[in-house]
Amino acid sequence: MGGRANVIVDPDAAANMNIIALFSQADPETRARFVENPEAFLPYPDAFDERDYAARVIGIVAAPRGAAATERSTQQSWLPDDAPELPGGGLVIQLAEGEILVPDGEIPKLRKAVKEAVDRGETTVQWGPEGTSIPVSAALAEQLGKLTPNGHPTGEKGLKQPLLILQIRENNIDLSWARHRGAARGGEPGDGLPAGLRVEPKPHQREALAWLSQRWTEGWSGALLCDDMGLGKTFQALAFAAWVRPRIDPATVHVPILVVAPTSLLPAWVRELEDRFEPNVLPRVGWGHLAADPPRSRWRAIEPLRGYVEGGAARAAVLTENRFDIEAIRAANLDVVVTNYETIRRYQFSFGKLRVGVIILDEAQGIKNDTSLQSRAARAMNYDFGLILTGTPIENSWRDLWTLCDFAVPGYLGSAAEFMRSYPDTEDRAAVGQRLSTRVEDVLMRRTRAVALPGLPSLTLDREAEPMPPLQAELYLHAVRNRKQGGSRQVMLGLLQRLAAISLHPRQQAEFHSRADVADWVAESARTRIAWRWLDRYAAEGHAVLLFVRSRAAQPTLSRALRRWFDLPEDVPVLSGEVDAEDRPEIVDRVRSGQGFRPLIISPGVGGVGWNLQFATRALLLERPYNPAVEAQMVARIHRLGQEQDVRVGIPLATLDGRPGVTFDEKLDGLLAAKSELATTVLAPSASGDDELLWTMGQGGDF
Repeated sequence: MGGRANVIVDPDAAANMNIIALFSQADPETRARFVENPEAFLPYPDAFDERDYAARVIGIVAAPRGAAATERSTQQSWLPDDAPELPGGGLVIQLAEGEILVPDGEIPKLRKAVKEAVDRGETTVQWGPEGTSIPVSAALAEQLGKLTPNGHPTGEKGLKQPLLILQIRENNIDLSWARHRGAARGGEPGDGLPAGLRVEPKPHQREALAWLSQRWTEGWSGALLCDDMGLGKTFQALAFAAWVRPRIDPATVHVPILVVAPTSLLPAWVRELEDRFEPNVLPRVGWGHLAADPPRSRWRAIEPLRGYVEGGAARAAVLTENRFDIEAIRAANLDVVVTNYETIRRYQFSFGKLRVGVIILDEAQGIKNDTSLQSRAARAMNYDFGLILTGTPIENSWRDLWTLCDFAVPGYLGSAAEFMRSYPDTEDRAAVGQRLSTRVEDVLMRRTRAVALPGLPSLTLDREAEPMPPLQAELYLHAVRNRKQGGSRQVMLGLLQRLAAISLHPRQQAEFHSRADVADWVAESARTRIAWRWLDRYAAEGHAVLLFVRSRAAQPTLSRALRRWFDLPEDVPVLSGEVDAEDRPEIVDRVRSGQGFRPLIISPGVGGVGWNLQFATRALLLERPYNPAVEAQMVARIHRLGQEQDVRVGIPLATLDGRPGVTFDEKLDGLLAAKSELATTVLAPSASGDDELLWTMGQGGDF
């Protein structure tokens, strides 16, 4: 025939064709099984009906290359034997702190890092630009050793069933469908204050409620509330939900209000609603966390939200779909459903069919990666108004903010391609940030604690530097001297992680049989020497103290050292990813209800977000993140609304005697200070990439 022909295909048929194409690449045995029983692999004719979903959803597709999911585990192995894999490979390590994507090409590097860590007797390995601690074990190293570079077990026969997800319009180029503002919803916004509040809103909270109610009545598709940490975003969101609930026509929705939050923060939403609102405010609450029971008697685990499998296990495996009884949910006449990100991602086919009045995403930076399964599932939801809650709208790049707007006000910042041309990384960041701040002021509200809470008790950052003791200094210099001259980028990143570990403590794993053992261990690191001087003072004064430590190897050692030194009745509790999310509130409540000196060790990725820890007035940043926004979140756990005492935060810095300004601690401190100043004045990325850290370490030193 020559030339090309266009073929118009029904969407349901296209979904099936996508699966047929995948299985056509399988080995003969798998193809034979597919031909014999295709219904075990293909969506049923009613599996996807575009009328059930938002205009943004256009079909069903295999999850993207490099995004295969493993089941989350808080144990030492986050790679189960039966972990589902995708054609094309890649892994998503699902930790309590969130998902870590390992593209197929990075798997050999991960395998090597895990093996070396196990050989050194370490229980964690640092991975990614944030240096996230990943638990490792010999069994895990063996499992990774069986993977080929594309993420499949060696010698595997047959193509595993692909993980299917809802396909959405990506808004990368075409925006013909997107609408960020429609017709006015009618009525007057007024002050946005609902009835039934048990507390008097602060002035900045009144301002936010009036602003949100105006966004609603004017017909906006959503808004971004990006207040600094500690200003009460949860309370403001619930108050807005209570105000808007009577204005939502129940005939048009299945669920008026849907709250999506990280699992560890669900108890905070429970407490906020119970403590600050009368029982008749949003009284009918549906508990949508499928893996946990409701936390209160009046919070109902609606049976339809627990889901059921229809069509047999094979089909459920293909679609990962538990279907909800939509009409039963409507009949329950709920006011609000509270769920977590993992649930909407795992059951996106069902959640995508729910018509929602207002969807609230708490700690919404969790969807900033627009290619992640979590982000895709959230943006596939069918909602009239999307409210973003985050204290860090931009972390790694300008694209973070574009993705958040793509959920709340799709099309407002143009397509992704247009946005990146308008706000390039190559221009002066302050100028681009100021231009972007002006552009989004109609849909984004952001206030700092210093401006919104002028009466907040003072915050003092205590920086104290001390030269490394001889052993620590020798190990540090030995690592620098023995790096490969002109080494590769990967070699230099490995050196950076090694220097970071030595700077914390050269012996992160230790046992203590006496107080003298603790004294010897403390004396081996400049950071612990400084920290112990502060801790002795805080113990005498009877303060509750938070100690932020990222290294999972150092956390139990520090816990035992504190118990032995201060003669505590038990090891100091640790709030980390190794603790199940359901058990974390009990740890915090136990420390909160205590008296006198009581330390709590916190992993920044777990305890640095969402928690209200105002019972503490002192904190030590024994390990610092590479991102000042994350560090600000850590500090905001105690310096926030509700704090009644002055707060002091200690930052110990390890130096080299006679060589000022060259160590890892000093370089990172300077980089974080510069980034923080920029991020507090304009909307600008605050996270430091690997290359930026390497460049900073190389300035004025011998790194």
